[in-house]
Amino acid sequence: IQNRDKLPILAGGTGLYVDSVLFDFGFLPGYDPVKRQRLENLSTEDLQGIINKQGYRMPQNKQNKRHLIRAVETQGRLPSKKLELPKSVVLVGLMPDDRVLKQRIAKRAEKIFARGVLVETKDLLDKYGEEAIERTGGIVYKICLGLLRGSISYPKAIEGFKKKDWQYARRQKTWFKRNKFIKWFESSEQAYEFLRSDLEKKISRSDLSMQCIEHLNYHC
Repeated sequence: IQNRDKLPILAGGTGLYVDSVLFDFGFLPGYDPVKRQRLENLSTEDLQGIINKQGYRMPQNKQNKRHLIRAVETQGRLPSKKLELPKSVVLVGLMPDDRVLKQRIAKRAEKIFARGVLVETKDLLDKYGEEAIERTGGIVYKICLGLLRGSISYPKAIEGFKKKDWQYARRQKTWFKRNKFIKWFESSEQAYEFLRSDLEKKISRSDLSMQCIEHLNYHC
């Protein structure tokens, strides 16, 4: 992309996905479906017992069944990683005030329900079944399951999603704050001005094309 005088921009994704793209990660091998099914039938306590008995490294969240299963499958090993940011990368993050973030989460929740996420959940339920949604579905789909079962009302479903999404946002903040390479800004306007200034400095010191600046203008 850079050889075509364009500016590569990676936006969004989970914290692990962003890290795996930017840093030198070595991932653990896959899993045996038969063994995975057997482990999934065990309780959290059973899995913890196996890990303790075998002397494996206990996951940080030892109540998370998926993490426990993966610890058994990999014998407690962790993915290798070298956290050195490539020199050509500029990493920025947006961290608005909590009050602003909560307002955005609330508006997003109302918009998602208004656009028919309940219908979408029903289609997924018909296609894949309830167990699949419970095990792998996102926050909003699991809440919609309760709505379809009649265990919660429509207003409570929306409020429940707002609460769960805020809790998820807080966990994301904790994850990203560990990354010392991120330059944080409260607004996209502040981030844009920083990026524009940084690119202009790099262009003045190299053969980079002004098309990089134009590319940034287009995307922001």
